Amino acid sequence: MVQPDEFPEGYEAGTVNAPGIIALGNSVEYVGNIGVDNIKKKEDEMVRVLDDALRNMKHVSVYGPADCNKKTGIVLFNMEGHSCEEVCDRLSQDYGIASRGGFHCAGLAHKTIGTYDTGAVRLSIGPFNTKKEINIAIRAIYHLKNIWYNE
Repeated sequence: MVQPDEFPEGYEAGTVNAPGIIALGNSVEYVGNIGVDNIKKKEDEMVRVLDDALRNMKHVSVYGPADCNKKTGIVLFNMEGHSCEEVCDRLSQDYGIASRGGFHCAGLAHKTIGTYDTGAVRLSIGPFNTKKEINIAIRAIYHLKNIWYNE
């Protein structure tokens, strides 16, 4: 096989990712039909519900601004006395909730918020999440809190 000399093909190795290009086009069309502002409004509402609920639970520390208008679709938290990995494992195994524990490729951010030694649990909210799923997550964390702290 001979690599073409012409630009831009001469700089491209392999086959063009046609499925990826088509999927990207469909995604852009989908977002355009819904509207970025509508997606943000929905995510903001769900972040506000989750963030507020966790901030009102004893033994749960929520990081980031309390003003949800200054947040993205992420809620970062820890549960006192339990590693972020343990919390994630229990959320996954016991409740079917996907979360991520650790440093999220952002060691300096964790140093800034005081979780450099522990990491934290991240719940990410996107346009396909539902209010029902947010309430399930809140109940699951509340249930873990009650089990672990005998409340």
